[in-house]
Amino acid sequence: MREAHAALHVRPEHFDRVVGHLVDTLVDLGVPASVIAEIGGALAPLKDEIAPAAQLDVSRP
Repeated sequence: MREAHAALHVRPEHFDRVVGHLVDTLVDLGVPASVIAEIGGALAPLKDEIAPAAQLDVSRP
């Protein structure tokens, strides 16, 4: 995951925003809370791989 997303310079706050949008969409679609929690549980450990805090690049907005 880290290698696949490194060139995108994803920041932790961007990861959080995408997951937030996903949760909102799943809620709007009527997905059960238990399923949403399971998806969140699967995504949470990926945050450091996709958006490592040490990767911050001040040259990108």
